[in-house]
Amino acid sequence: MAYRNFSDTAFTETVAATAPATLTPLERTTVLLSIHDSRCSLGASPRFDRIVGALFGIARPSRLADVRLEALRRYAILLRMDGDSIDPVETATLRDLGFSAGQMVAVRALIAQAA
Repeated sequence: MAYRNFSDTAFTETVAATAPATLTPLERTTVLLSIHDSRCSLGASPRFDRIVGALFGIARPSRLADVRLEALRRYAILLRMDGDSIDPVETATLRDLGFSAGQMVAVRALIAQAA
């Protein structure tokens, strides 16, 4: 029986090189729409949002129903706000949801173009 060492960095680099490096049209749209969102759209509870909305008439952007797209939106907002000092947890979350390093570079490029 054959055994493959998945901790081998050469194997990991090969897989990363063959992973798709482009964003789907929906993912691109999510990143581009997030350019207008502020940091406050990332936190706060729905109950707090309703109270603020009722008192001051302030509407906050809704969270996306798709967990993967919401994580991408969050990453794009934090990347735009924090730049290279973005929390590594955000990057790890995107990787866990199936985004490749090439796709994260594509997000950076989209944000840079929009700025």
